[in-house]
Amino acid sequence: MGREVASALGRWFVLESFPVRAELVAVCDLVEKQREWFRQVPTVRLLTDDYHELLNSPEVDVVYVAVPHHLHERIYLDVLKAGKDLFAEKPFGIDLRAARTIAEAAASSGRFVRCSSEFPFLPGVQRACQVVP
Repeated sequence: MGREVASALGRWFVLESFPVRAELVAVCDLVEKQREWFRQVPTVRLLTDDYHELLNSPEVDVVYVAVPHHLHERIYLDVLKAGKDLFAEKPFGIDLRAARTIAEAAASSGRFVRCSSEFPFLPGVQRACQVVP
């Protein structure tokens, strides 16, 4: 998923009249070989195997989290505690209790939180939605 998001961010410039320009500046992955792939992305300045290092970076405003479902609650809460906006993968928690805990933290954090597939935001999909009535 990380490579797909990097690819989507790399194509972000094609969106017309879009209010922000996204830039991938940091990547966390436990697997060194996976992290190394991101060296080819010219905007990446931080590669780490510790997501706390990413959360402590003042260059990071928004965090996209793609981890196994049982890790969602812990990492989503850490992202919000760090004062970062969150793009979360579905499901929003491994169970109803976790989902409620995350939702409460999101509401009280004042941060932007979105939990979904980011597919609709890919430039190609955006263009197709403009063309097809």
